[in-house]
Amino acid sequence: MSTPLEKRAEILILARLLSRDPDDFGYLEAVDPSALREVRLRATDLMYDGDREVMRRIAAGSSIVPIAVAASVGKRVFGPLLCARVAGMLPADRARQMASKLDPEFLADVAIELDPRRAAKVIGKIPPEQAAAVAEVLTERDEFVTMGRFVGFLDAPAIEACLVVIPDHKLLPIAFVMEDKSRLDPVLKLLPRDRFGPVIAAAAKAGEWPEALNLITHLSTELGAEAAAHAAAQGEEVLGSLVEAATEGAMWPQALRLASSLDAASRRTFAALEQIQRPKALSAILAAALDYNLWLELLPLLPELPAAAQRHVAREVAGFDSAALREVIESVAKADQWPTLIRVAAELDPDTQGEIATLIGAVDDQTLGSAIAAIDRSEQWPALAELAATMPTETLQRLVGLAASQSPDVISRFFEAAAENGLWPKLVDLASGLDPAARASVLAELDAATERGAVEPPPELLAALRA
Repeated sequence: MSTPLEKRAEILILARLLSRDPDDFGYLEAVDPSALREVRLRATDLMYDGDREVMRRIAAGSSIVPIAVAASVGKRVFGPLLCARVAGMLPADRARQMASKLDPEFLADVAIELDPRRAAKVIGKIPPEQAAAVAEVLTERDEFVTMGRFVGFLDAPAIEACLVVIPDHKLLPIAFVMEDKSRLDPVLKLLPRDRFGPVIAAAAKAGEWPEALNLITHLSTELGAEAAAHAAAQGEEVLGSLVEAATEGAMWPQALRLASSLDAASRRTFAALEQIQRPKALSAILAAALDYNLWLELLPLLPELPAAAQRHVAREVAGFDSAALREVIESVAKADQWPTLIRVAAELDPDTQGEIATLIGAVDDQTLGSAIAAIDRSEQWPALAELAATMPTETLQRLVGLAASQSPDVISRFFEAAAENGLWPKLVDLASGLDPAARASVLAELDAATERGAVEPPPELLAALRA
C-alpha cells in the first residue's frame, strides 16, 4: 500500500475508534502509518484495560443467571459499550448463546464498540445467518471500519453469508480498511466471479481507483490477473478513468502491476487509450518504472503504444543516467524484450544510443545470443543495424560472430540491414578479429547475398574476411 493511503486508512480507523470525524485528524497525515497504528492499538488497550477488573466481575456475575436474563439485562441496563467490554471475558459458547437472544440492531451497536482481538473466539463462532444479519445492519449504516476490522476473525461460512448481503459498491470501502490485508485473497475467493466486474465498475464510478489499485497489489498473481481481466472488460471509459486516477494520484506503481496482468488483446486496448498517450501520463509511468524498478511490468506495454507515444518514451529515456539504463538492460534481458528496447533505442540521440550499445556489450554471450534470436524473430534488423553504428567494435564483433553461429539466414538478414545503414566501414574494421569459423560463415553468406543481388559489400571487407 502506498504511504498516503496507509495513513488514510489508519486515520479512518482511529477516527471511528474515538467517534470523531476523520477530518479532525488531518494533522496526523505527517505521521508514519506504523506509528498511527501503534497509537490506535495503545488507545484501544487503554480504553479496555482501565476498568478491566470491573468488567471481569460483571462477566462473572452474568454467568450465574440464565442466558436469556443475562442477554436482556445486557441490552436494557448495560448497553452496547459495556457489553462490548465484557464480551471478550465470557466463555465463547456462553457469549454466542447470549448473542443468539439479541437482535441484529443491538449486536451491530456492540460490534461498533468491540475490539475484535479481545473477542476472537466469540466472533469465530458466530453462525453465518447471524453474521449476515448484523452485516446487513452495519452496511446500511456505512460502518465500513467496523466491518473491515471483523473480517480477519470470521470463519469462511460467515464471510460468505455476509458477502451475499453487502452491495457491490460497498465492498471496496470495507476492504480498504481491513485490519489484515493478508486476508483479502481468501475473502475474494469466496466472492462469486460474476460480481468482480460490478465491484470494479462501482469503484470507477465512485472515483475509488486509488483504493482499488492499492488493494489489487495485495492479491495473489492469480486473483490479480482475474481483477485485471474484469477491469479490462469494463471498457475504455473505465480504463481511461483508471489511467487518469493513476496519473493524478501517483498510483502508477500499482497500475503498472495491474497492466502487466492483462492479456495481449486487453494490453493493446489499454495502450491505445488516449489518456495513456498524454505526456503527463507517460512521464508518470516512466517515473514509476524508474523509482520502483518496474521495467519488467512496463516493457510488454511499450510495443503496443502508438508511435508518437513511443517517441516520447525515447526522449525521456535519453535523460536517464548510466545506472538507470543498466537497470533497463537487465530487465530487458530477464523479460526477453530485446525488440522493444531496439525499437525505443532507434528513436534516441546518438550519444544515448552509444551508451545503450555499450551496456548491451556487457551482457554475456548467451544473453546476447538470445537477443539476436529475438530480434530476428521480430524482424528488427534495420533498427538493430542503426544501433550497431554506435556500438564499440568489440561488441559489434561479438554480435556478428554470434549471428553467424545461429544460422546462415540470420547473418544474411543482418548484412542486408547493415548495407542499408552504411555499416560496411565498421564491418571492415572488425572482420579481421572474427574467429576462423565465424569468418568463413560470414564470407559464405556474404557471397550468397551478393549473388542474389541483396548486397554489394566493399572489396576491402571481402579481402579482410579471406585473409
